Amino acid sequence: MAKLQPSSCRDSLWLAVLGPISAGGYGTWTGKWLLLVPAEEVDERWPAIAGATVVGFLGIAAKVSTAAHPRNADGKHVICVYTVDCQDHTDVARVLAMLRYLGYNGRLSYKEDGMTYAGRYGRGAALYVAQAGSNDFDQRREPVPVPPERLSSGMGAALAARTQ
Repeated sequence: MAKLQPSSCRDSLWLAVLGPISAGGYGTWTGKWLLLVPAEEVDERWPAIAGATVVGFLGIAAKVSTAAHPRNADGKHVICVYTVDCQDHTDVARVLAMLRYLGYNGRLSYKEDGMTYAGRYGRGAALYVAQAGSNDFDQRREPVPVPPERLSSGMGAALAARTQ
């Protein structure tokens, strides 16, 4: 695995890894846990997420914002840990438990990709919220599907290419 560091990468907005997924790993209900990581910790924390994803302990993929990403202006990077189906509460909870094991014990939000494609960020965008230290999460609203025309773009395209 390449040892690119998010804090010094300026060639792309994201660094991403794919897990050992099966065909069709990305779809209408794909979503992600969102981890906000201080800039001074991101280079130390990203390898554990990337490694756990690659060997299949986390979700189907993970990505981290780099120094080139414009939303890092507040001194934090975002790490996204993807799951196949936001409606599969067992898998969403499994990934949350692993994130807790890896030391992400603060309040965490989960957002499905349909909401991202709808342009919703920040307050009200989270489908699930896990309070600090808890392996349980509360559902905040009904899930929004990924529009069919978007299934072949973004992380979906990367995952589709991986499974062909």
